[in-house]
Amino acid sequence: MTRTKPIWWLISILLTSIGWVAASAIFIAIFEFPRWVNINTGIIYLIFMWFVPGAIGGLITVTAMRIVIPGIQWKQALFVIIGWAIALAIGRLTNLFTSFYPIWWFGFPLRWFSIGAIGGLITVTAMRKVIPGIQWKQALFVTIGWIIGWVIGGAIIVATIGRNIGGIAGFVIGYGIGWTIAGAIGGGVMFLMLHRAKQSA
Repeated sequence: MTRTKPIWWLISILLTSIGWVAASAIFIAIFEFPRWVNINTGIIYLIFMWFVPGAIGGLITVTAMRIVIPGIQWKQALFVIIGWAIALAIGRLTNLFTSFYPIWWFGFPLRWFSIGAIGGLITVTAMRKVIPGIQWKQALFVTIGWIIGWVIGGAIIVATIGRNIGGIAGFVIGYGIGWTIAGAIGGGVMFLMLHRAKQSA
């Protein structure tokens, strides 16, 4: 069963955007925590710093999906949640391993591309379990939508922080706006493709 009224789809897109705003807030809190308590951190904490917000964003994304597709089981939902957590962690590691000269400039776009590609692919795989009518063309568009969302969002983050906005303000503005846009674009394309898949079913 799928809810087909436009209002449900709009609510789902809005909720997805809000979810990634919340994820960015969690990210900033985890990022700033070592400074508050004056402790040193290592690579495990670095991965944790991206894994947890990814799980939060994935949780609210799949909650938004369940609004229009109540048939999504929690097993599939967990797949999406863990998928986004892994996507953000891998994205950060990708950036970490490309932070040396002469390819350091490639690290940031590769991070956001990786997040969108992995998270989008895992999400659409879960969608196909519930709606087999989703064609691979539509699945590809969903993945590309998430990639575009995260690349644009990431560019906004880099541009905002690059303007030397003081301290925590730069992170709040950059990551808040960037991750909101990632959720809005990725979620918008995803729900559009879901709607078309149900119309053609």
